[in-house]
Amino acid sequence: MNRNTTLASSLLAATAMTFFTGLASADSGGTQDLKRVEVTGNKAFEMARTDVLSVCPAAAVELQEALSTAWSRVEQEGTVRVQFRLKGGSVGRVDTSAGPRGYHHALKRAVRAIDCNNDNASEQLFAFAVHFSDPDSPTGNGAVALLSK
Repeated sequence: MNRNTTLASSLLAATAMTFFTGLASADSGGTQDLKRVEVTGNKAFEMARTDVLSVCPAAAVELQEALSTAWSRVEQEGTVRVQFRLKGGSVGRVDTSAGPRGYHHALKRAVRAIDCNNDNASEQLFAFAVHFSDPDSPTGNGAVALLSK
């Protein structure tokens, strides 16, 4: 046997001894009073709603208008993902990810300005994507930014 095999065997034997010794002492020692443990924390994951147009019906038009000059500054096709928090009719935190970074600031500003009507008083998370494309492209539809899920 080489040195590594001997060392691995020794570690395995020591681990097994520790495990079985612990089981034996727990079994023979009777019951111990265990203290109650409470675990609290925030939600690890919140599902975002994708039905943006149900609470912000003019969002597609408002974003198209607000982002119409963005293409002339960046001139790069791509899709930017957006998440925002809505409480009542007020847009709170806006986060952008993926896609060309040049659009992120303008997109955040545009999302903060959209008009939303949400009767729900609790804060809700919404998500959508905006695809930027050349408005003069023969395959395009003349729009710079298209709202999608």
